[in-house]
Amino acid sequence: MKLLALDLDNTTLSLDGSISPENRRAIEYVQNSGGYAVIITGRSPDAALPVWEMLPVHDICSCFGGAVLTDMRKGEIIKSVSMSPVLLKKALDIAHELGLVAQIYQGNKVITEYENPYTDRYMKYLKLKECIIEPDMRNMLFEDVVKVLCFTPESDLRSNISVFENAFQGELGISASGRSFIEINNPTVDKGTGLMSICKYLGVDIKDTVAMGDSLLDIPMIKSAGVGIAVQNAQDEVLKSADVISPDCDHDAVAWAVERWF
Repeated sequence: MKLLALDLDNTTLSLDGSISPENRRAIEYVQNSGGYAVIITGRSPDAALPVWEMLPVHDICSCFGGAVLTDMRKGEIIKSVSMSPVLLKKALDIAHELGLVAQIYQGNKVITEYENPYTDRYMKYLKLKECIIEPDMRNMLFEDVVKVLCFTPESDLRSNISVFENAFQGELGISASGRSFIEINNPTVDKGTGLMSICKYLGVDIKDTVAMGDSLLDIPMIKSAGVGIAVQNAQDEVLKSADVISPDCDHDAVAWAVERWF
């Protein structure tokens, strides 16, 4: 295999957000042996940057669930796919009707309608600084928005996803990262297309890739890769979609995969 595609949270990173020495050494081995280790994440480039800086991965990274391809070292966007402003407004209205806090992303800016504990925790965990409170957000038409994130109770995740899916009928891409985050993107992008973009950029056949993840957002990437791996702590649908199940993210899953395929 030539390329290792890595989700970050609860896959490459342990549940506490740390990276084990074994996983770090394994990633370094892939890079030093002529292969590529790349990040494919739902995070923004700014939120991915601290992890990129501590991992020996390639400069090219797919962010926002496949919506943005970026050169992390140069801080340059290579490709970005935004959402229809009209459909975005509809998504925000549905989130409001469901009683969900929603936030949108323009570049690395996070925009939300009002101060709330969910966005506060999110910003602190990812060490982000630029959050804009826009009380009139649902009445505006935003250009260049690449993602909507909605915070949902875990017990309502599936039912709320169904509400969005029924409302848009494929006009927007609806998925989830973790068990409490609904992710909404342009329907032409997902982590699978993110993997394909990286492969095209680096000249790697997608059959020569290994992809690892844990959430619904990772399923297209896992299915597209030559070998799709779900960590043991993944959501049930992810486990069923994978070719292989690795140890969980607290037990050096990346090192386990590298030992077997690289």
